[in-house]
Amino acid sequence: MNYPNVPDEWVRVSDAIDKTAYSYKRAASNVSLSLDQIINYATPSYATAVLVSAQGVERVRTAAESHRRIAIIEVMGRRSGHIALGAAYGQPDMILIPEHSLDIDLKKGLHVEGYDANRFRDRWGHIHPRFLHPALYNPKLMKPSRLGVEYLLPIFTDAIGSDDAEHMRQTVFDPGNLAQPYHSINTDVHKRIRYLKENSHSD
Repeated sequence: MNYPNVPDEWVRVSDAIDKTAYSYKRAASNVSLSLDQIINYATPSYATAVLVSAQGVERVRTAAESHRRIAIIEVMGRRSGHIALGAAYGQPDMILIPEHSLDIDLKKGLHVEGYDANRFRDRWGHIHPRFLHPALYNPKLMKPSRLGVEYLLPIFTDAIGSDDAEHMRQTVFDPGNLAQPYHSINTDVHKRIRYLKENSHSD
């Protein structure tokens, strides 16, 4: 969450047709964001997701420039733009996040204390996605704001250590990866389903 009272910004709206059904909408925030208020500052695997996204941007950007093309890179996040914001490390020309609709007229490793999960629930008991606070993003430049840069720096400055690089060298560049194909559990499941279907007809 961006601050402790984020769940209170959600409102429940009755369905126009089915009076027993509800939908949830998030009201506009009037809270000034302070980085020291953030709860759950960086979720597990966030640094890894941003590393992969930033590397992808770097690699695709080089190819796009050499071929004089525009490349669009979609990253994980669904309704939340945190990974997209972190992809700024790959130096993309612009970043679009789901929290801000596109204005087509424009030119252009932390320690986190434990928190009771109930603090993340709204008054109806639901936990909603953690949206990127608008103060972290500049929609006109389509890049992290000054505060967004301050948000990213302590997370990623020392996120990748020599042990991480060594792990990548031993796993990604393992010579065995070239000799042995990737063994997918989905293939095994598919084979078993096919086997069961074939044998169920023989009974």
